[in-house]
Amino acid sequence: MLHKAGDWLFAVLIGLDVLLNALIGGKPYMTVSCRIGLSIQSGGWASHVPWPGWLRQHFASAVFTAIV
Repeated sequence: MLHKAGDWLFAVLIGLDVLLNALIGGKPYMTVSCRIGLSIQSGGWASHVPWPGWLRQHFASAVFTAIV
């Protein structure tokens, strides 16, 4: 079955996101957004950055999103 171009692009971007996280020492199958969200939740470095509200919400929701 053929997928829409947007679905393909989204899958490629998620793959690159997970790869970037792996290259910087993150856990397997975790996106950078999830990693930042976990840091915010635990009071780590990312909690001290003045993220825009919409981006902070994205990071928070990424913690609960399964990729695979």
